[in-house]
Amino acid sequence: MGYNISTNIIRDQFKDLNYVVTPNATKIFERIFATENSSNKSFTIIGNYGTGKSTFLWALEKNLLKNEIFFSAKLNDKFQSYQFLKILGDATSLTYAFQKVLGLDTDATSRDIIDELEKRRKAADKKKNGFVILIDEFGKFLEYI
Repeated sequence: MGYNISTNIIRDQFKDLNYVVTPNATKIFERIFATENSSNKSFTIIGNYGTGKSTFLWALEKNLLKNEIFFSAKLNDKFQSYQFLKILGDATSLTYAFQKVLGLDTDATSRDIIDELEKRRKAADKKKNGFVILIDEFGKFLEYI
């Protein structure tokens, strides 16, 4: 088996990766998920290639689903579990990427995308689940623009 330095949040979602929890990663996880009133938030993680951004997202998902505990921060009691929508950056528009992952027609508008995301968030909430959107390799969308 070859060595792969780069993690892909879709390709590697079922792999067992050797994740080393750093104090910085713990702080980031806590800022996102263990703060009071943690509902609708947006976070950007920026760093050079190979610094562990995608692997952090992999560990974050495993932790929230309680498949493997990397971060021991107390999470919001409102949610029993989490549902994920994952997008991997590509040389295309972000609108198209959302249309594709949400199963919408390519003529779906931004409003249609927002409505579908809200529908999925509400469905997750009914099941007492959080709804997390992970966009990895976001820079590829910016390069496309």
